[in-house]
Amino acid sequence: MLHIDTILTWSEKNQRVILWSMIGLISAAMICGVVIKYNHFGYNAMDLGIYSQVFFNTAHGRLFEFSIHPHSYLGDHFELIILALAPLYAACQSPVTLLILQVLALTAAAWPLYLIAKKILPSHFSLLVALAWLINPFVWNMAFFEFHILPFAIILIFFTYYFFERKKFLTFAVFSALSLTVREDVSLVIAMFGCLSLIQRRSWKWFLWPIVTGGIWFIVSMQLTGFFNMYGSYKFLSMYPWLGDTMTAALKTITQKPWLLIIHLITFKNALLSIGLMLPLAALPLVKPKTLALGTLVAIQLFLSGFGPTVVLETHYTALLLPVLFISAIAGLSYLTSNTTAQNDKKPFILRYRWLYGIVISTAIIYAFVFISPIAALGRSLFSDPWDKNTVKINTRAVQQILPQDAVAAGYDYLGPLANRKQLYSLNYAFLGKKQYSDQEYHLPSDTNRIVMNASDFITYQLQHSDKPEYRTGAARILSYISDFGLGIDSVQDSVVVYSKNVQSDIKLFEYTDALPVGAKTVNQAINQNMILVGWDKKNNLDYAGGTHEIELSMYWKLMRSTSDNLNILFTLWDGQNKKPYEKIFPFGYGLAPTFNWPTDKLIVTNFWIVPPEDNMTLTASLIDIAGYLDLDGWRTAKNVLTKKNTIGPVIAL
Repeated sequence: MLHIDTILTWSEKNQRVILWSMIGLISAAMICGVVIKYNHFGYNAMDLGIYSQVFFNTAHGRLFEFSIHPHSYLGDHFELIILALAPLYAACQSPVTLLILQVLALTAAAWPLYLIAKKILPSHFSLLVALAWLINPFVWNMAFFEFHILPFAIILIFFTYYFFERKKFLTFAVFSALSLTVREDVSLVIAMFGCLSLIQRRSWKWFLWPIVTGGIWFIVSMQLTGFFNMYGSYKFLSMYPWLGDTMTAALKTITQKPWLLIIHLITFKNALLSIGLMLPLAALPLVKPKTLALGTLVAIQLFLSGFGPTVVLETHYTALLLPVLFISAIAGLSYLTSNTTAQNDKKPFILRYRWLYGIVISTAIIYAFVFISPIAALGRSLFSDPWDKNTVKINTRAVQQILPQDAVAAGYDYLGPLANRKQLYSLNYAFLGKKQYSDQEYHLPSDTNRIVMNASDFITYQLQHSDKPEYRTGAARILSYISDFGLGIDSVQDSVVVYSKNVQSDIKLFEYTDALPVGAKTVNQAINQNMILVGWDKKNNLDYAGGTHEIELSMYWKLMRSTSDNLNILFTLWDGQNKKPYEKIFPFGYGLAPTFNWPTDKLIVTNFWIVPPEDNMTLTASLIDIAGYLDLDGWRTAKNVLTKKNTIGPVIAL
C-alpha cells in the first residue's frame, strides 16, 4: 500500500512531469469544449469573427486589415503581437486555430506561475498553485468566451514578475517590453512595477524603466489607435462618457472634478465585482497585499467602466487582474506556511487557525471551478446534447451556401464561420447605421453580394437598442440595401434567411395586399384594440432542403390604427404528449416588418417557414410584447434574456 510519504517523495522528484501532465489534461478538456462550442455556432459575440478576419488578412500580407469595422484593426486595439502569432495561424487558417492558441496560452501560464511559487513557497505547494490556476473559473471563462489577444499577456506578465523577483533586470526589461506588444492597456500593469519597486526600495533603474516605458507606450498607443480608426481619439473612451471624449478631456475631468472619479469607483456593482474576484482564492491575496499594487490601474479602469460583475468575470476582462491576484496569493500563502517560534497564543489569528483557512481556500477553489466556470455545461454535454440539432443543421446549410470570394453581411452567428475572406460585414452596424462606439454614420459597402441573417438577431437588436432613435429606422435601412444591391432571397430555413445578388425569387418575408386570397382560412380574430388576425394559410412541405420537413405559414393581419409598439410572434409546436419540443420567437417579416411600420390601409401578410424537429405536431402562435437584456449562458455564449414576455390576445391554433 502506498504511504503519503512515498507519494510526496515521488511527486517531489517528478514535479515537472506532473505539472506538464496537468497542463496537457486541462488543455485537452478546454480544446474539446471550445471545438464543440464552435461546431455548434456558439461564438456569437463578434470577437472571434473580428480576430479571425484580422489574422486571415494578416497571414495573406494585408497587415491588420479587416472590414467588419471600416478601418485598420490597430484603430481598435494596438496589438502588435498579432504579427508574431500570425505564422502559427497561417499553418492552419481557421477560427478554431485561434481558439486552440488561446487555450494553450492560458494553460501554459501555469509554468511561470509554478516557477514563481517554487521560489517562494515550500516545494510541494508549487504544484497546488499551478493546479489552482488551471481550474480557476476565470481562466476557463476566458478560454470559452470568444477569442481575444489579452489572455496572451498573462504568461508574459508572469515571466516579467518572475525575473523581477529574481532581480534579473535585463530579462525583466525584455519581458516587460514583450508584454506591452499584447495590447495598449498592458502598460497599466507594467507601469505599476515601478511603484512596486519603490515599495521594495529598489534602485532607480527598477523604477524608471517600467514607469517610462509603460507611460510612453500608453500615450503613444492611444494616439495611434485614434489615428488608425479615424475617430481622432481612442474609441473605447466612449465607455466612460462622463470623463470626456479625448484623453486630454479625461485628464481635465479627473483633476478638476475628482469627486466624479470617487462616485464612479465606490459603487455597489464594484463591491460585488471585488468580492467575485476574490472568491475563487478565498481572499488569500489580501493576506499580503503589497503586490496587488500591480493591478491598481487596471482595477480602476474596470471599476470606472461601470460593467456589471457578470460581464467582467465571465469574459476576458479579468485577464490583467488575474496574474496579479495569483502573485499576491502566493505571497499570502508564503506567510501562512512560514514557521514561527512565537507561542501559539501570541500568533496572529490567521496563523493560529491556518489549517482551517486552508480548508476554506481549498473549498473556495473547488466551489468556484464547479459553479462559476463552464465546466458544468461541458460536463452535462457528455450525457445530453445541449444544442438544438435542427438549428445547427440550418446554420450549417446557410454557411455552406456562401462562396469564399463572396462579400457577405452576416448576423452574429455567422461572423466566425465566414471570417476567412477579405470582405465581411456585420449586419448589426448596417441595421443601426452607426459605427462602433461612434455617432459617425455606417454604410454597408456596395460590393455586398450576400446577406446571411437570423431572425433572432432582430430580437437582440430590440432588447439592446429599442431606446435608440436609429432602432426605429433599422429595418428600413436593411430593406434599402437589399433593394439597392439587387439582392433576392436565395433560401429561408426556419429563422435563417440568405439573400444573394441577382437572384430572382418569389419568396417574400412580408408583403401588403388588399384582400384575403382564395383558399386562405378566414379568422377575423381580434388580437387587441389595434390589431386583427384576418386569416391564415398553412401547408406542409415534406421534402425540403434534403429531407427536412417544413411548415410554410402565411398570416394576414389588419392594423386598425398605427402603433408605436413592436410586437413579435411566438410559435410553439406540441407533440402527442403535450410537450413543447419547439418554441421560438420570430419578429414579423424576420425583423424587416416591425409592427410600428405597418400601414393601416392594407392587409399585412407575414410569411414563415418553420422547420419542426419531428412530424405530426400541432402548431400554435401568440403575439408577445417583450423586453430584456443580453447575457451569457453556461458555455459563455451570448443569449437573449427576457424580463418581460406578455402575451397579447389569445393563443391561436394553426
